[in-house]
Amino acid sequence: MSGQRKTKNDGRNFHIARNFIKQKILHSYVPHEYYEAAHKQVADLFKRTVETGDSDSLLLVGPRGSGKSNLVHTVIKELLEEPSFTGAALMVELNGFIHSDERLSLKDITRQLHAESLVGNREFRSAADNLSFLLESLKSGNKRSKSVIFVIDEFDLFCNRENQSLIYSLFDVAQAAHFQVISRLSVEKPMLQVSDFVEIYEKNMEDSKMNMLNGLSVLELCLVIAMKHFTEIYNGEPFNFELILRSYLRFVRQNSSILVTQRSVILKAFQHLKVMEFIKLLEGEDEEEYNELSIGRQKQDEFKMYRLMITDDQIDAAVRAYPNLPTEVSQWAYSSLQ
Repeated sequence: MSGQRKTKNDGRNFHIARNFIKQKILHSYVPHEYYEAAHKQVADLFKRTVETGDSDSLLLVGPRGSGKSNLVHTVIKELLEEPSFTGAALMVELNGFIHSDERLSLKDITRQLHAESLVGNREFRSAADNLSFLLESLKSGNKRSKSVIFVIDEFDLFCNRENQSLIYSLFDVAQAAHFQVISRLSVEKPMLQVSDFVEIYEKNMEDSKMNMLNGLSVLELCLVIAMKHFTEIYNGEPFNFELILRSYLRFVRQNSSILVTQRSVILKAFQHLKVMEFIKLLEGEDEEEYNELSIGRQKQDEFKMYRLMITDDQIDAAVRAYPNLPTEVSQWAYSSLQ
């Protein structure tokens, strides 16, 4: 019995200690009368976000232990005591020590936004798509949507991660509401024209993936085309570098003498497509399902399985818009044969 009581106490003490450490990391409220100007600036930014719909970013920089987190948490504590603020804003707090990967970050963002029912069992192509869905869902159906304020502590830990797509997405969202036409006003141009609104609207409607595809090298675009053909022929099955390399080299041998054939260069281009999230590494159950395709080779990047994260329509449009693309490449893109 004494052994059981000790085990229960140890477990209870562990949870108490864990919650205490978590609270100290996330909610350390210490007033900073020495930082009155900075306090006012941070509070004003938060209030403008709620009262006037400003969408902006603020980066607090200073030595470790100088009070950056305490300053922000003190402001938040004060604002949350104002009913006008709490009724018009949603707070999301992330910490680089706690939210160690994008999946965990997005899961906690969903929890803090009370959006579990909106996400349901949906599957997302990337972290950016997941975040965009969350924010768009919160805005839909209501002309007076609540403001969402993200507080990111230990920001440098997020920046040290491989793709940093969560950080990029958050900054992109923060700037998205700046409806940009206002920035065209100047002393020389005090009035806006209809053409200004039309141009900004068209830019906002552009497909970001399309813009990224148009920035690829010819080699990278060829690899994307090879992936497109592979997924068409094998009904969406995943692929690895070796399979795509085989398809690409077959095309080069039959159609072109000007394209790259060095394996190391092609592998680097393949890895760049992964960084840009055009392809996604299989994880969890999906990865286990295809392990037999790479038995004994799991540690080699060339044999890891991926899925294509862009549509055929996006690829075809990128091929049409690509400047000075070799004719044989564009013909290959529209062909149903590898």
